[in-house]
This record gives sequence, structure tokens and C-alpha cells, in this order.
Amino acid sequence: MLLAIDTETTGVDWHDDAFMISVATHLGSHVYDKRVCEHGEWDTIMADVLMLLNKADKIIMHNAKFDIQKLCRLGIPLKIFKVVPF
Repeated sequence: MLLAIDTETTGVDWHDDAFMISVATHLGSHVYDKRVCEHGEWDTIMADVLMLLNKADKIIMHNAKFDIQKLCRLGIPLKIFKVVPF
């Protein structure tokens, strides 16, 4: 499965957090916004995002270094992301 993922953040500094995650696969796309989540809902969303990342054969990112760091701050393990040379 091919997966594209992107984050939106409160800023570009190291400790700024992602508040929105966009995910797209051949099945469709989803935008998850932490600012509108009910209590505990964000944890469920992050578990779903982790499951999608684990299932992906390839992960497409535009600004990978930045987004990986933000996703790791949200609890996604770094080992999910493998760098493949062009």
C-alpha cells in the first residue's frame, strides 16, 4: 500500500507540535485535527495512523525530516520510517 502523510504544526521550532495530520491512500484521504477531537479521540486516531504506517509498503512525504520529527513527538516510533535512496 502506498501512503502519503503530512503534518500541520504550531510552528517550525523543534518543540512545536503537530495539531493536524493528513493521510492519503488508494482507499481515500483523511484529515485529523487535534483541536476538534473529543477526550481520548486523538489517541485512537494516532493508533489508526500508526496502523496505516505499519501497513504501508511506501510512505510519501514532502518535508520528511520535519514531519518525521513531529510524528515522533506524537508517539510514532522512528523505526517506522525507512529511507530509500532514489
